[in-house]
Amino acid sequence: MLPQGPSSPLCLLCPVVAVILKALTYEEKRGASSVGANVRDAACYVCWAFARAYEPQELKPFVAAISSTLVIAAVFDRSVNCRRAASAAFQENVGRQGTFPHGIEVLTTADYYAVGNRSNCFLVISMFIAGFPEYTQPMIDHLVTMKINHWDGVIRELSAKALHNLAQRAPEYSATHVFPRLLSMTQSPDLHTRHGAVLACAEVTRSLCGLAVQEGRPATDLLDERTVQGLKQIHQQLYDRQLYR
Repeated sequence: MLPQGPSSPLCLLCPVVAVILKALTYEEKRGASSVGANVRDAACYVCWAFARAYEPQELKPFVAAISSTLVIAAVFDRSVNCRRAASAAFQENVGRQGTFPHGIEVLTTADYYAVGNRSNCFLVISMFIAGFPEYTQPMIDHLVTMKINHWDGVIRELSAKALHNLAQRAPEYSATHVFPRLLSMTQSPDLHTRHGAVLACAEVTRSLCGLAVQEGRPATDLLDERTVQGLKQIHQQLYDRQLYR
């Protein structure tokens, strides 16, 4: 039961929201698949209930975190049921709270039916939503943190392609923050992480170089010497550490 009314000060709601935000992206690999879809679906329902249980001023401190995490779930979740549940929760909050950034625009693009197609979510809808700065960085960070190393190869490939698109929205952030993380991930002992990171490095590099060409400036304006050297050393480092086996 959600704490309500005068007995639900900010200090009581904070830990509840923190748990729900973690639950919205919870996934744990088990064998050749994973568990967590039921947890994520339930977390979407709680976010739906938030919209009905609280006044806008009570949820105001959590709007940015809840809205961005629901967007991430609606666009990047592997399960269609969870994507649709997140879209429904987002819709309820837009309608009842009216405080989600660009709520109508996001909802028009990522409605219940639109999020049914996973490729469309990763490659088209995500690009549109990333046009709103409130969502750009959280989406990129989620892909790097939780999707590039996903156990499902299709998700890794879609995530790398999505990073290619989103790098167009945040080129400086991708060059200065995303690339160092991806380069370190290419040397991970986990095969899934290595594979996803190498794919992502290739896609982000291609995106940033293409952007530089469009803007008539050298690629080195976005990719510094350290990044270029890191890209050149990926193969040799993998070979030296015998990580191709």
